[in-house]
Amino acid sequence: MKIHFLYDHYFMHRKYTAILSCLRFLSEDEKLKLLKEKLFIDGLESVMFVISKPDWKSNQGDPRFWNAKGVVQPFLDRLFEASIAPMEIKFTLPHPLKKNGETIDALFLFLKDLDALKRLETIRQIRIFQTT
Repeated sequence: MKIHFLYDHYFMHRKYTAILSCLRFLSEDEKLKLLKEKLFIDGLESVMFVISKPDWKSNQGDPRFWNAKGVVQPFLDRLFEASIAPMEIKFTLPHPLKKNGETIDALFLFLKDLDALKRLETIRQIRIFQTT
């Protein structure tokens, strides 16, 4: 599964994923500094997760998430439950090597605010941001 940032589908999601995966090892001040200086994030109003259909072919697992199973399925289930109006949409993204672009089958999961994101991490019992 890939988490896409729609404005730069091909190159940016890996950079952001790597940076965000390091957050759990940093102090609260270091997290805020990293988010502000590297990702230019001063605050959070809402989050839209865009998760594309994976390449696997499976008949087992959760059909809402293209038959995901293992550690991915419980996380997607929590994210799905915390989101407002989850939608599965097919759309076309421009592709530098394809004339007609690339068709993406994706799940859009919208978290309305920071509290929704904090509830998501509380369910998992992993602290990304400290709550005050």
